Amino acid sequence: MKKFFLPIALVAAAAMSFSCAKTETAPVQEGQMLTFRIVREGATADDATKALINEDGVRQVVFESGDKAGIITVTDDSATGNYGTITPDGTEATTQIYAATTSGSVIYFYYPYASKQTAYKELPLNIPTYQTIGSAGYDADAMPLVAPGITLTEDLSAKTDTTIKYYNLGSLIKFKVYSTNEDYLAESVKSVKFTAADGIAGDFTYDLTSVDGSTFTTPTLSETEIETAFDEVSSLSEASSKDNAVVLYMVLGAGSHSGTFTVTTDQATYTYELSSAKTFTRSKCKNISFDLKNGTRTAEELEEYVTVKPDYTNTLTTSNLYANGEFTVEDVTNNTGGNIWSFDSSYKCAKATAYISSSKTNTAGESYFLSPIVDLSEVKNAELTFDQAANYFNSSITNHCSVLIRVKNGDDWGDWTELEIDNWPTSFTFVTSTVDLSSYAGQQIQIGFKYTSTTSYAPTWEIKNFSVKVGVPTIVSVDPSSVTFAKDEEAGTSKTVTVTTKYTTSVSVALTDDDSAFTVSEVSGSGNTYTFTVSNKAAAGESAHNATITVTASDASGQTATSEVAVKQESVNEVAATTVTIDFESDSIDSFWSTSNINTKQNTITAHGGSYYGNTAGKTTSYIATASAIASPQSITFYISKESTNTKTSSWIIQYSSDNSNWTDISSTAAGNGITKGTWTEVTADLTKYSNVYIRIYYTGTSAVRTIDDVTFIYK
Repeated sequence: MKKFFLPIALVAAAAMSFSCAKTETAPVQEGQMLTFRIVREGATADDATKALINEDGVRQVVFESGDKAGIITVTDDSATGNYGTITPDGTEATTQIYAATTSGSVIYFYYPYASKQTAYKELPLNIPTYQTIGSAGYDADAMPLVAPGITLTEDLSAKTDTTIKYYNLGSLIKFKVYSTNEDYLAESVKSVKFTAADGIAGDFTYDLTSVDGSTFTTPTLSETEIETAFDEVSSLSEASSKDNAVVLYMVLGAGSHSGTFTVTTDQATYTYELSSAKTFTRSKCKNISFDLKNGTRTAEELEEYVTVKPDYTNTLTTSNLYANGEFTVEDVTNNTGGNIWSFDSSYKCAKATAYISSSKTNTAGESYFLSPIVDLSEVKNAELTFDQAANYFNSSITNHCSVLIRVKNGDDWGDWTELEIDNWPTSFTFVTSTVDLSSYAGQQIQIGFKYTSTTSYAPTWEIKNFSVKVGVPTIVSVDPSSVTFAKDEEAGTSKTVTVTTKYTTSVSVALTDDDSAFTVSEVSGSGNTYTFTVSNKAAAGESAHNATITVTASDASGQTATSEVAVKQESVNEVAATTVTIDFESDSIDSFWSTSNINTKQNTITAHGGSYYGNTAGKTTSYIATASAIASPQSITFYISKESTNTKTSSWIIQYSSDNSNWTDISSTAAGNGITKGTWTEVTADLTKYSNVYIRIYYTGTSAVRTIDDVTFIYK
C-alpha cells in the first residue's frame, strides 16, 4: 500500500549507487540501469526519513515493498510506458528503470500506477469517489501524484544533485469525529460522505510536460460526491472530545466547495451543512471536526440481518467481509483488544483467532460469524457447503469450533442446534464440508460459525466459499455398481442392489435386456436409501448375456438423476478372474508391471496397509502400467495421500492404451488440494468396457512428494 501526501522527491543516482558525494559517472548507455532514490520534499540527500502522519495532520510519503511508480519515457515525441517497482530500505526507498535511449530522452514519473501509459500530455488519472480507510486512517492510492520530467544527459553526475519532486494534484481533509453527548459514544463510525455543489472527484487527464513545481492546472472533475469509509468500523467509545476523536481522511479536488457532510455510524447518520464555501488548497490538509451532538441525527432502522434466498453464494474472499451487511459478527467474550473475526488478505478468507501475535498470548474468547437469513420457504431440499481450514487447536478443531443453525419463528429465533459436519480440517489445508439442510425446508434459517478459545489454546479457523443451494436429486452410490451371475450360479438367483441418494422422493428402475435373460423387482425404500433385486432366468449356457438397468432418482418437482448398473450372466466357458496387487513392501515391483519414478518401501507417513507405501520420487510425472495388453480388464483400485501439506495442482489419472503409446484418460483424481497429509483416499475405476488394452496409473503435477499404496487390479 502507498502512503501519501506531502510532495516527495526522487533523487537520480548513478546506477546501483546510493552515495551522497559527487562522483564521476559514465555516459548513459542504451539499456543502462538507472536508480532513483525517493525522499520527502525538502529533505537533503542525507535525510531520507519517512513519516506517516505528523501531530498537525500533515501527510508525507511512505512506500511499501511492491509499490509501483508509473514511468513514461519520451524520445523524439515517441513515448514508452512502463513502471518501476519501489523498494523500501530503512529510511530510504528506491526504484530502478532501464534507460531506453541516450541523451535527450525525458522520463516522467506519476503515481499510482495502474497500467502502462504513453499519453504523457493527457495522462489518465483519478480521484476515487469511494475511498477505503485502513488502520492508518486513509486510502493510500487516492491521491494522484506527478513529477517534473528528468532529461537524460551524457553525464549523470549532474543529476546526482537534482531533486525531482512528486506533487499532489488533490487536496486533503482530515476529519475528526467525536461526541460530547455520552449517548452516542456506544456507536462506531462507518464513513464520512461529502456531497458537494460542484465536481470534487472522478476521472481527469493531466499534461506531465506542464509540471514545473510552481504552477499547477486544477483538474476539471465531474463527480460531486465522495465517501471515505473504514474497512472495519471504528468505535467512538473513547472519542468524547476532539483530542480523542476518531480520525479519517478524504482526498478531493482542489477548489472552493460547498455542500453537505454526512457521518454514518452503525446506528445513525449525522448531517452537517457548510455555512459557506470552503477553500481546499492543492497539497494542503484542512481539518474539519464533527461533534455528533451538533449534527442532524437520523437513526438507522435496519433489519437485524439481511435475508437471501438460495441459490446463495458468498466466497468470503474479498476484504469487505460484511458486504451489503450479509455476514455479521457477534462477540460473547473478546479479550484480544481487536477483532476475533477478520479478513485474511494472504489466504482470502474469513479468519477467527483470539491469539495476540504482538504479545504471543492466547486469550479466552467466544465469537459467532453469522450468515444472512436464508429463506428456504419455497424449496423442498437445500444443501450447505463451505471450505474450512484450521490449526493450533487442542487435539481437534471440534474442541473449539462448531457450525450451528437456528430457525426464525416470526420475530423470534429458536435455539441454536449444532450441525453434523462431514469433513473437518486437520491443518491449514482447506477441505470442503457439506451439510444436508432438507429437514429445514420451508423455513427461514441462519448459519452460525461458533469460535471458542482459552488461555491455553487460541486456534485459527478459516472459512470461505459459503453456499446454500437448492438440493437437486443426486445418486450418491449404487452398490454394487455392476451385477454378475457366475457360471456356477443356479437359475433364479437374486442379488440386491442398494441405491443411496440425496434430495430424492422416489427411485425407479428400467431394464434393457435384449436376450430377456434377467428380471428386476420393484424398488422399495424411502428417504435416502432404496433397494431392488435383479435375478437371472436361467443357469449359464454356451453364451454370455448382458443387460443394463437404468436407475432414476426423482424429487417432488420432477427433477431427476440417473445411473446405470451393468448386468452379466457368465457362460460356462467363462475365464476366472485374476487379481494382481502391489503393496510396496518389497524393494521392487513385480514384472507384471512397468513403472517410472515410483519408489517402494517408503514410511514417512503411516501406510494405508502394512508397513510401507510407494511415492512419486519427487518427480513431476510417474506411472505404474501393465507390461502387456490385458484381454479383459475388470477393475483397478488404489489409495493416495501425500507426505506434506503442499496443495499445488497434481493428479492421479487412470488411463488405457491399445498400443502402449497413445493414452486416453478414464478418470482423474486431484492429488494436491483436498488431499490431507497422512490420510488415504480410495481411487477406483470399472474397466469392464475395455478389452485388449494396457492399463496405467499416471501421476502428473508438482514435484512435491505424492504417495500411493495397495494397488488391486482384477482382470480376466
